[in-house]
Amino acid sequence: MPSQLTLGAIQALIEFIGGDAEKRSQQWQQRISPILDISQQLYPVLIKQLKKLESLSLDEAQMIAQLLPQLSQGMGRGGYLRALPVIGVDTKFMEIHQSFIAPLLDVLHNGAISEHSGLMAWLDCIEVPADWLLVRPLCPATTQAMGGVSILRIPSATLLSTPLPGERLIVVENDQSGYALPALSDTVAVIGGGRNLAWMAARWLRQKRIAYWGDLDSWGFLFLSEARQHQSHVESLLMDRETLLSHRKRMVEEPDSYPGLPECLTEAERMMFEEIRDGTHGNTRLEQERLSADHILNRLLSW
Repeated sequence: MPSQLTLGAIQALIEFIGGDAEKRSQQWQQRISPILDISQQLYPVLIKQLKKLESLSLDEAQMIAQLLPQLSQGMGRGGYLRALPVIGVDTKFMEIHQSFIAPLLDVLHNGAISEHSGLMAWLDCIEVPADWLLVRPLCPATTQAMGGVSILRIPSATLLSTPLPGERLIVVENDQSGYALPALSDTVAVIGGGRNLAWMAARWLRQKRIAYWGDLDSWGFLFLSEARQHQSHVESLLMDRETLLSHRKRMVEEPDSYPGLPECLTEAERMMFEEIRDGTHGNTRLEQERLSADHILNRLLSW
């Protein structure tokens, strides 16, 4: 038996295998041909992406061939990919097939896509926001200051440079608890960010009175700590022993507790964190949504 077989070209390999390989080769050829009409230099890249190429329909291969010559550096002009002015090709198709298109363009433009660290930067397109927050003014004055909008969904990065009205700000871990907030004078709530707290590095927050309300579990205290890393004057709200003990029967098990010790907790909060994580009070999690409405109202009004 031979220990090694040397074949000089892809076509030789296909002929050697025969049968299904020849049929698949014909399918590849149908999809490759319109793209190679742009440049034969694309052949090695297409061979590396045969699996992806094989998943394209003939019409989609034609769309790739139609799209590539239209794309040029900076044509996005700081907008979103879906707004690119291309002809005969829908931009959703382009969004879906970015990973296939980028290496082809890199060949056509002598490595410029790699030099720009990716297709989006080369096109000068901005990424679609993935880290949305809900902003909810809690009184007529802050609502009016926000143009009369009662709730607004914005990318978290916007808050780094866009101050919110009001003297007070409440940061709420989960969406549903944010909807439960009562009317509070001169206050705005930022809701549903979970661990998405990088926006709290914003300078304008230094002038606000800030409260953080999260789940009474190990991750909730970690998020509180991380909020304080950005703004050291953050106060915890409804994350205290009285709240826990008065709702202890509503506790459940936390699926996966945070194993470390958050750095920016008060002594009382650190003790609470350890007791909850260690199961001192039975289960290890009290969700925000399980707190009684009257208890929430009284604490918020006191704050």
